[in-house]
Amino acid sequence: MSLNKLNHNAFSSVGGLLAVIALVLVGYTGYFVYRAQKTTSDTYMTAAQDASGTPKFAPDKKTATAGTATKQNELTIKEWSVNIPLPSTVDASDLYYVVKADTQYASAQEALLGSSKVKAVSTACDPSAKGSSPFGAVERMNATDYAAAAADPTNTSVNNGFKFGNYYYIWQVPRAICNGAAADASVEQVKANVHFPTNAEMPALLEKIQKA
Repeated sequence: MSLNKLNHNAFSSVGGLLAVIALVLVGYTGYFVYRAQKTTSDTYMTAAQDASGTPKFAPDKKTATAGTATKQNELTIKEWSVNIPLPSTVDASDLYYVVKADTQYASAQEALLGSSKVKAVSTACDPSAKGSSPFGAVERMNATDYAAAAADPTNTSVNNGFKFGNYYYIWQVPRAICNGAAADASVEQVKANVHFPTNAEMPALLEKIQKA
């Protein structure tokens, strides 16, 4: 009886030890599986990031510029490094501009605004060819030239200028065939579909000009 009891206790001790070893093995196995999965996940996230650290699968934030119809449009004049906000209702998908020098004032330049849709109806409304804008133009000049133009009683188009940086920005209304009754009815219809701001609205938009 004494020998059987000893054997029973010995086997019980061995069984308990084996159970503990099994639990330890299961724990280590689970830990290494977790580490392997985390490493794989981290590697995927790193591969999915671009140089700026933004995951490639994250939604893109589009920057609005002239020629891109977005919720908040901006007319970007690259030569001047400025952005001019446009209402969200404007169809800016085909807007473009042409920068031309003003012959009267040395520092003055005009960015004449055009539309491919309008040009398709009438080439006379192509600023790059005829110098006539269907919507109008943004004029820029330094403080000296702006003061001279504003003081000239014959120069009624220079008013309500907004100073940004070293320059004044002035809205110039459209001229010639691309404006009002002088324009062809089909041109006016296309212009209306673009929903470009009115001449009364543009000076206020110029006050929101920003650096590009």
